[in-house]
Amino acid sequence: MTKYYCLLMSFFALIFPPSIGEAGLVIRVNVTDPNAVTFETTESFASGNFQSIPFLGITLHSFFSGNTTVMDNSISSTIAPFNSSDGSSRIELDRIFVGSFPGGFTPQDVNFYRDGAPGQIYSFLDQRALTGSAIANLTSMGGLPSIGAFGDVFIGNPDDNFIIGQWQAVPEPTSLLLVATGSLLLLPRRRR
Repeated sequence: MTKYYCLLMSFFALIFPPSIGEAGLVIRVNVTDPNAVTFETTESFASGNFQSIPFLGITLHSFFSGNTTVMDNSISSTIAPFNSSDGSSRIELDRIFVGSFPGGFTPQDVNFYRDGAPGQIYSFLDQRALTGSAIANLTSMGGLPSIGAFGDVFIGNPDDNFIIGQWQAVPEPTSLLLVATGSLLLLPRRRR
């Protein structure tokens, strides 16, 4: 009986890697394909109640595991704050920056921003933090996060310390299905 219990627990450990918990998870990142790394926002509320702050973009802190090359590219993105407090339309973040920069940015961080956009005023008070998704080609970057890795998501510069939640690298659903199917085949069958 203990043998079956251990196999079952191993199965669940493969399918459900350690998680930071859905409450603070605002961005899921699929790093399976470096040519098309997908950043998908969740419906989680912001972990801090920040009111009337200028929004200049978001930073995924400590995303890369090592030093990277500088990158500043346009990307396919609809990531934006869920709601603006001044009634203006949402700013979709359509550029990605990686590299050292004043304000606390390190070569391990990923920053999404909109080129030339003014800092609109947003409130992250008791509401969903972000909406949308983005796809970026990060093949030239080394040290993509492994499945289960996570870090903080800041509004704007890390030095401002406005943490709205966390990001986490998750497996794509197809990989999860293959692991589940393979694990089930490893379970011994009872003879009658």
